[in-house]
Amino acid sequence: MLVLDRLEGELAYVAEGEAVRAVPRALLDPAAREGDVLVLCGGRYVPDAQATADRRSAMRAKLRRLVRRG
Repeated sequence: MLVLDRLEGELAYVAEGEAVRAVPRALLDPAAREGDVLVLCGGRYVPDAQATADRRSAMRAKLRRLVRRG
């Protein structure tokens, strides 16, 4: 799974597992935001709305479980 980690200047940092690589920001779809799940399509990184929503939902559920354990 590719995830947009951060944007710095003309570079976008894309995480895949533990590895993070810098790619030119020009290859990133303008709609992409930090934390979005990305797919490589036609040489560009585009957000996958459903995968992003699923990932965020799973992260919220995990945070709720951690907070409950206090």
